[in-house]
Parts: sequence; C-alpha cells; structure tokens
Amino acid sequence: MLRSQQLAAMFLLGAFVVGGTLGFTVDRIVSDRLRAGAPQISVVDAFAEELELSAPQRAAVDSILTARNRVMDSIMGPLKPRLHAVRDSARHAIALRLTDAQRAKFDAYIERTKSHN
Repeated sequence: MLRSQQLAAMFLLGAFVVGGTLGFTVDRIVSDRLRAGAPQISVVDAFAEELELSAPQRAAVDSILTARNRVMDSIMGPLKPRLHAVRDSARHAIALRLTDAQRAKFDAYIERTKSHN
C-alpha cells in the first residue's frame, strides 16, 4: 500500500515538474513572439507550431495537457486561497513602498498580468 502511494506521489510530482517546465518553455516562446510583434496565438498553438506537430501529435499533446490540467487543478485547488493570500499580502507590502505615480503604474501592471496569476 505504501509503495503504491509513493508511486502515485512520484507520478504527480513528475507531472507537476514536466507541466511546469513545459509551461515555462511555451511562455518563453509566446513572450518572444509578442515582443517581436507577432499576432497573438494561444500558448498551445505556439507550442505546436514551434515543434511542427502533425495533427495526430497535436491531438495527443492536447489530451496530455488536458489530463495534466485536471491533475494540477485537483492539487492546486485547495492551495489557491492560501497562495492568493500570500500574493495579495506581497502586493500590498509593495504598494505601501511606492509613490502615488508608481502605485498607479503598479496597479496597471497587476491588471495587465492578471491572466498569468
């Protein structure tokens, strides 16, 4: 029983690491394209294009990412309120140290990056 729990934990950890690495890599690709003025496309579309995935490969990757997202959501769901509280506390501490002009820019930055949080 303990062995199967350890295997399950290792699988989830591996999925989390691989997902994080994939997400970071795709984010870099998309960020580079956005800076270069390329039209906006989804992260998965950019990833598929970069690797020149065939239709069957793209379907497989979509399935893998969907499964990964379900697992990550189940892991992160209970943690999200605590993570958001930590994030909000840090933002508040930062805002206290800014001038009014900087705070306005900070607030605009937060709004712009909300989809990444």
